[in-house]
Amino acid sequence: MSLVSYHDTNVSLVHQFTMATNPKRFNLIFCAQGSALRIFDHLLPPLNQIIPLGQIGIYVADQVFYDRQLAGPHNFSDFPVSWLKEWEINQQANQIKIDRVKLQTYDELYGQPNLWPALIADRRIFLGPLTKYKQDYSPRLSYPRMLQRLQASIERIEQFINQVKPHAIIGFNMVTLDEFIFYLIARQKGIPYWQMKNAKINNLITLFPDPLRIASYLDRPRQPTISASSLNQARQYLQRAQARNSTYEGHIILKPPSLTSLFSPTIASKLIKSTIFSLLKSAHYPADHQSAGLSAVWQFNVVKPINAIKHHRYLSLHYMSPHHLPTTSYVFFPLHTEPEIALSIYGRYHQNQIEVIRNIAQSLPVTWSLVVKDHPRSLGFRTLQYYKKLLQIPNVRLVNPYLSSWDVIESAQAIVTISSWVGFEAIIAKKPVVTLGECTYNCLPTSMVVKNTSYSQLSADISRAINQYHYRETDLLNHIATVISLSFPINMYSDVLAKPNRHFDSSAKQSEQELWFSFARYIVSTIHSPQ
Repeated sequence: MSLVSYHDTNVSLVHQFTMATNPKRFNLIFCAQGSALRIFDHLLPPLNQIIPLGQIGIYVADQVFYDRQLAGPHNFSDFPVSWLKEWEINQQANQIKIDRVKLQTYDELYGQPNLWPALIADRRIFLGPLTKYKQDYSPRLSYPRMLQRLQASIERIEQFINQVKPHAIIGFNMVTLDEFIFYLIARQKGIPYWQMKNAKINNLITLFPDPLRIASYLDRPRQPTISASSLNQARQYLQRAQARNSTYEGHIILKPPSLTSLFSPTIASKLIKSTIFSLLKSAHYPADHQSAGLSAVWQFNVVKPINAIKHHRYLSLHYMSPHHLPTTSYVFFPLHTEPEIALSIYGRYHQNQIEVIRNIAQSLPVTWSLVVKDHPRSLGFRTLQYYKKLLQIPNVRLVNPYLSSWDVIESAQAIVTISSWVGFEAIIAKKPVVTLGECTYNCLPTSMVVKNTSYSQLSADISRAINQYHYRETDLLNHIATVISLSFPINMYSDVLAKPNRHFDSSAKQSEQELWFSFARYIVSTIHSPQ
């Protein structure tokens, strides 16, 4: 589908936008981690056709991917690009002397309400070096090193922003300390900061003006501006979703692990390549915290599958039978994978999910159970002791992670979630939902979604969600249509970022050149539209 059905961007609008921001050139800063650099490489030429670009600043994390990207064909050399590189900030941080007076000033100037959220957001700083591959809560950096890194980040980013003088900053998923600092400084200086996020509806990407306030952006009165086309697409999506066919682009396609997969030539090749990389890394990439070597490949491809099989066999003795769900009074809690921005950014007060589950379980009627389903991706990641601690909570029951979430939702009295997409599936299934964190569907009526802000009120919120529940399909359709009208269709994860084993949307009809020009027009018109 062409962009015209989403935003009618004509020449006069673009001219008006350019004149309103800068009569000659438009300065931009892009924030990219890893393969997200590809997005902005593709976007630069069409953006320059629409709004003549001036100074371009690019913050980049992942030195290995940066070197590979610039070694091949790319568009960056055609523009006056200034680079800010994460690994160089890491090197500077090692030499910096902590200035506590300066850090206190930064805390007061940029904090939300302090600067801890920026540190927590970056798993490569706040968690262990292998935390993507196994449960590891020990921070990579000591507290003094964190302060050094934070101080270096703010100093370099302030200088970078003053140098480029951006009219806007655009990022994709705020997953590093530096990206979070860009957001905080931009907010304090009044520089528009926009972030692309997966809408998890079809293959849509939404550009949000504030990555921490995603629900409020979708909550604005929009019904008069929602097109008939968007409402029609919303009805089609809802019909598919209620038939349990709502898989979105980028969704990870998972298969239960097997021992036979450990002996595949692919695994052997990965281990050999990672061994070579590990030997070269200390010499060529000493300050790059993004790219892992042999230990990560070994953990993910060998240790994790073996642990998944062992843990699944043990836990199978304790899983609640799906046949007992219809005769049990229960609330459903879907465990988040870790690390995940759903916890580190949108649910940072709920990162200890064992205690989250304990609080929920103790907020239920005494005869009710809390049914917990882990994400199948997490099997083998968590320790067996983690699950044993969950089973020690008296009214907690585990179900097979490979059981469909829809089957667990079907008989639940309610769903309590931090910010999982399972919560939205529950809304579609006409079940009451209580959320603990920030998520897009928090903007739906309180008769469908109750936002809890304190564990002391959780029992009352669960009761209110159940007793005052009222399904309002018109509001749900308007919400879906609003997301569609504010978003752009592109296979970002499966195609652009080339993430393996991701669901692919085959409905795209545009050529690559048309696609990126339309995406650029969408970005321009979105940034121009009144907030």
